[in-house]
Amino acid sequence: MKLKAILLLPAFMLMLVACGGDTQPPPDIDATVEATVEEQLTATVTPTTEVVKETPKGKNCTLSGGEVVEDGWSGKDTGSNFCNQCRCMQGGLACTKMACAPTMKPTPTTGRPTPTVLSTSTPPYKGTLFIRNSSEIITESDPTLFDTLTKISDNPRKMFDRRNGWITVTPFLFEATFTDGQSIEVQVNPEFESVQIAREIALIYLGPIGKLPAILRQDVETIWLHKGKEPFGGGNNNLLIHHEKGLEYIRGGILEEAFLHEASHTSLDPYHYNNNWEAAQKADGNFISTYARDYPTSEDVAESFPMYYALRYKPSRISNSLRDTIIDTIPNRVIYFDENLPNEK
Repeated sequence: MKLKAILLLPAFMLMLVACGGDTQPPPDIDATVEATVEEQLTATVTPTTEVVKETPKGKNCTLSGGEVVEDGWSGKDTGSNFCNQCRCMQGGLACTKMACAPTMKPTPTTGRPTPTVLSTSTPPYKGTLFIRNSSEIITESDPTLFDTLTKISDNPRKMFDRRNGWITVTPFLFEATFTDGQSIEVQVNPEFESVQIAREIALIYLGPIGKLPAILRQDVETIWLHKGKEPFGGGNNNLLIHHEKGLEYIRGGILEEAFLHEASHTSLDPYHYNNNWEAAQKADGNFISTYARDYPTSEDVAESFPMYYALRYKPSRISNSLRDTIIDTIPNRVIYFDENLPNEK
């Protein structure tokens, strides 16, 4: 198989692979999927960011499009190397090494694209959470920003429970803090019987949540934690967890990837189902999964973002085949995320 050149742009700030659950009920209800995918992807590589172009020593650098920039300049190159990030350092132009395909750029539209996007190709996967050999996008050894869990006064809360719908109970309440300054109220169903048990269960999930890109935690204000094997959920400024399903994800090594998907619902969906996203969908002519295809206005972002995150920030943890598939299937969505998400530190 021909390995396509893929770049690692300098780390970009984003704030998960995806779909094991679904979003929560109105106003953010989405469908759910439990897909078992038969595709097997192998052969990992470790890409690097390299200096791909140098100019003669001097104060200035010349970009690929002919523009001259001063020493210390940084930004996107121009011309045929437009997709790469570069820096001018004492006359040398250091750039990331990515194959730029100008035809992959979405064509700007003046009107709103048709909301229903018809795929011209068959999606490569059923659901991205269950792609074989892709369960290590975020690993146990990755650092977490979760810091403390403090008990606070219990008070009634309205929570969504997939077994019973909306319920009003007095849960065990905790405040979780993160080293980047974020705090989340953790609401643990009183069915867990004691504060100690509730704390222990909550701690299982807070470490992995603290490993998510900051952009995926930015709109998470609460966590609902229940018993049950029902799917996880995102939306409503919340992450919904059913503990027996969480244990299943842990056994399968995909807990962090499940949070990548669900937190995408919470923190990305409200901002990115827009004209430009729909234009990228139309330009790609395909979806990364049948789940995204079947729910193009509610699951496509949450299915696509974890693949983008793996491609841009964890490429050595996925197979060459998966990396090629992402580039071949959703190149315009990759460009959309490049242009519309903040840099990750």
